[in-house]
Amino acid sequence: MAKLYRFLLPLLVLTLASCASLPKPEPVDLSNWPKGPLIEGGLGTEGFGQILKPVSNGDSFEALKLTEKALTTYPDEPHLHLLKAKLLQATQGEQEALDYLSDQIAARPGSGAFYSMRGLLLFSLGYLESARADFNQAEGLGHSSLEQSLALAEVLEQAQLPSASLAALVKATKLAPKRDDLWFRQAQFEFRLGRIQNAQISILKVIELAPDNLDYQQFYVDFLDYTGQKGTWGAQLESLNLRFPNHPWFTLRLGNYLISRGEINQAKQLILKAIDKHPDNYMLHFQIATIHLAEKDFDLAQDHFKKGLASKPDSTLAMVQIARIYLAKDEMQNAVDMLEQARAAGSEDLFVYETLARIYNQRLDSFEAERVIVEGLNLKGDSVALLLEYGALLERRRQYPEALMAFEAALVEHPTSNYILGRMGNLYRILKDYPKAIDFLNRAAESSPDSSWVLAHQVELYQELKDWPKALKTIETMIEGDQSSYWPFAKRAMIYLHQDQYAEAEKAIGAAIMRNPEAKWLREFEGQILASLGRHQEAAKSFETALSGDRDNAFLLVRLAYSKVHFDRAGALEAVTQALDLEDFSLAGLELYLYLNGQTTKTWGFKPDSPEMKVFEAIVFKSNQARQELNQLKSPYKPYLAFFMAVLDQGAQAKLEGYKSSPLGSGAAWMSFYQAVQAQFLEKPLEVKAHLLEANIQEPGNLWVQARLAYAYELAGEYPQAIELLKIHLENRPQSLWAKLRLALNYDMNQQGVESEKVYKQILNEHPDEHIALNNLAWLYVTSKNKELNKLDDALGLSIKAVALSPSSANLDTLAEIYFLKKDYKKALKTIERALDQDREALDYFKKQKKKILKALQVGLPPSRRPEPAEAP
Repeated sequence: MAKLYRFLLPLLVLTLASCASLPKPEPVDLSNWPKGPLIEGGLGTEGFGQILKPVSNGDSFEALKLTEKALTTYPDEPHLHLLKAKLLQATQGEQEALDYLSDQIAARPGSGAFYSMRGLLLFSLGYLESARADFNQAEGLGHSSLEQSLALAEVLEQAQLPSASLAALVKATKLAPKRDDLWFRQAQFEFRLGRIQNAQISILKVIELAPDNLDYQQFYVDFLDYTGQKGTWGAQLESLNLRFPNHPWFTLRLGNYLISRGEINQAKQLILKAIDKHPDNYMLHFQIATIHLAEKDFDLAQDHFKKGLASKPDSTLAMVQIARIYLAKDEMQNAVDMLEQARAAGSEDLFVYETLARIYNQRLDSFEAERVIVEGLNLKGDSVALLLEYGALLERRRQYPEALMAFEAALVEHPTSNYILGRMGNLYRILKDYPKAIDFLNRAAESSPDSSWVLAHQVELYQELKDWPKALKTIETMIEGDQSSYWPFAKRAMIYLHQDQYAEAEKAIGAAIMRNPEAKWLREFEGQILASLGRHQEAAKSFETALSGDRDNAFLLVRLAYSKVHFDRAGALEAVTQALDLEDFSLAGLELYLYLNGQTTKTWGFKPDSPEMKVFEAIVFKSNQARQELNQLKSPYKPYLAFFMAVLDQGAQAKLEGYKSSPLGSGAAWMSFYQAVQAQFLEKPLEVKAHLLEANIQEPGNLWVQARLAYAYELAGEYPQAIELLKIHLENRPQSLWAKLRLALNYDMNQQGVESEKVYKQILNEHPDEHIALNNLAWLYVTSKNKELNKLDDALGLSIKAVALSPSSANLDTLAEIYFLKKDYKKALKTIERALDQDREALDYFKKQKKKILKALQVGLPPSRRPEPAEAP
């Protein structure tokens, strides 16, 4: 039994060994390694090949056995030792291999071949400095080989010793003078080092050894082009084009050669002939397209670019060129589409991003503009064009400090640019940093003294500083530079009007109108000046001309009425009545309306022949004695009449002397009404409401007090009370658009959606283009809790029309919400971005809307396409 056990135990061990998961040796890569013996007359190439055969079959262990067996017969064959080292590396690890070769070197210290073998192994393992030391030692002992020279050349190149690396490569070429690949490497290296004559000798040797190799021929063609050997270059290209008719590369280069000689027609014939042979070669199409583009034959150029793009659909170069053609043909949307295609394909051509940024900025599409700008700046952070577009976008958003940062970055690249300096100077003016504004605008003017827009910014600056002499002097400089521009004359008129120099103002505004007779605002300004001169009939004509472009402008209608009151009371009443019907009434319009209807004394509470009435009429007629008579007046009405006069002159900047934050407790109702107007100017809604409540108690039937009180109730969320007062107002003034809009809105806010819809439809029946009614009805359809009123498609149509008529932030917000509900999140995001650009005061609200849309976008898109959730800027 014991004997049987002793017999079975070795068998069991062998069985377990064969079943165990032993580590599989790494495959041996013998490429670029010796395939035969170094010493002649020994093992021989055939015998060496027999040893390598198991390696190709993946059996490193068997190859190692055969190598060790051969070494017993040929112990001094270096390549066998190197092969054994490689096999040891594969089966036992690199340290075993290095130790083995080190032992061989120790046994043969005078043999350079063994240093070379260890150097080759070290080189293959990435130990370049150690390999270099062994190669140097081998050369010192008189040993060299092709493998050693090639490895040393690479080691020296990595060590940034190009001359020494080339010397090693030349040595390798001498050892294998028939190797065309080595001559080619040598030629490339010599060319890189600027050794042109040597490179030419080497490349000619390469072509002698392998004349049919296209890579070599192409290198020689490029070499001749680079070195300016035009005659040889052209002859070589003509020869190669005939010799290799199926390789369009030579045709392309020959075409370039002909173009460089101005032989355009020959180039075109050559390329078109090649296209007949190779109709799908995109490079040929691109080259002929480029020629047509230079000739401004846009249709042919576009046709060939498109054909080339069909063969190479990822060519962003072709996309950009096609976009350029569309731009030249003024086909803007096609250009944008093609540029977007190039952008999506990952184009790194800054033209794509700079052009798209400019177009999107011109379209006020901040959503797309900002994203294109950021992408472009990621490619080239100092692109001045993109920085300027970003600055313009941020300025449009009224993010003035951030806009300054963008322009400052651009200024680093172009420190004397009058455009950048001027834009920065104007931003500093807006930010009230007047010393910097003066400095930058002066530098811009010094850089370009004739730049009218820089001078215009300086005029605006001096006007804010009330430095009238400098403003007028700068205007004079503008006029000297350009007699045809209306703007400096209009600005001169404004300054003269501010200085009460009415005759000079009239001359200046006349010159402005002569240069731009279509500008309606100039006519409005002319009306102000003529009214100040007391020429009210002429003033009225000017206001009527201004109104011809904006019939529903309540502000202009009131101005017209104040001119007509001097000579056409009926016309004045008609104008001011229309103004009160259109918009929330102004104090100036209301007082004139009451006066023309004979209701002033009743409303104010003083007698028709009283000193107060005399002062009131002097104010209405803007008499030169009005202020003097007001100063002499002794009456409790004096501060209120003074306030009325100030409102006519200063608008909402007027101040009521003796204003009280709480109700007066006594006095006329109209005094409380005036207290409410002052509270409104001061933006104190609770005080507005308190004063109006007192006025309504004092005079319960006053239609205008009730109208103002209705609005105060609305702001306080007391919608039923607002509705009742608005209904009363409309019973007396059924034509009032303002009251109807407020009534419909209060119905909506009071959850009376059906009534709200009726009023909005009535308004739109009478005023189809009333954008507020369109927008509010759309919002009602979107937000109503009454499911019968949820008409999303109707809302979309109404909202699109409202935005087309008036792209205000409120209208854009409604449209964004509708797109959101229709799950068109990209349109929703773009639209809310436009709202953000319009209204920075409601920033927090719009930022919340944007976050809501971004969140929906993230849910609705695959992860790779989700935008980063970011704060609205």
